[in-house]
Amino acid sequence: MPRQLILLIKTNNLLRFLNEQLGAPINRFSIMARYAVKGINNYRWATSPSLGTLWANLKESVRLNILLLVQPIAVWLITHAPLGSMSKVIDQVNIQAIFN
Repeated sequence: MPRQLILLIKTNNLLRFLNEQLGAPINRFSIMARYAVKGINNYRWATSPSLGTLWANLKESVRLNILLLVQPIAVWLITHAPLGSMSKVIDQVNIQAIFN
């Protein structure tokens, strides 16, 4: 395993421990996802400032926020549905196809 990955995992574990000790209920996944998209958008804008880039950045940010809102609902539905009933719904609905 690369040393940089080990450092990243240790840092993440340390942050999770500190959040638990301080009683801070933080959704690290959504925070990291938002900052990742923000970084990608800033890079795109720095390399190619145009109206098309601005539109692509806006679309990506809206898409991420919708997915972050839908994700807890999907998890709740999957965990609270009777066995087998959600598998039919999941097979019929492809969330990724909606946004592409």
